[in-house]
Amino acid sequence: LRCFAADALAAAAAAIASGPFNYARNQQFAHHSRDSHPPSILESLKYFAANLQKRDTLFLKARYAQTRLMIGWGTLRVAAGMGLSSLCYDLLSDLTKK
Repeated sequence: LRCFAADALAAAAAAIASGPFNYARNQQFAHHSRDSHPPSILESLKYFAANLQKRDTLFLKARYAQTRLMIGWGTLRVAAGMGLSSLCYDLLSDLTKK
């Protein structure tokens, strides 16, 4: 059970760490103008950081980051799925060794 928790925690950390890159990619996909180029990853992240700093309280900053980086049920689903998959793999590996 400890391995499940470690694997789930690692998967959640990876999903959260990939959030800014997914945000930047979504900003590029959402760009529709033919007159200008889509924003670069750095431009998207600067825009995100500037809007984050406009929030007054820590709670509002955290809420803004959570909604923009899509941290929520999907992150929990990824973490649980990866942890469970690893646990099943380990159990089945042990069964085939016997």
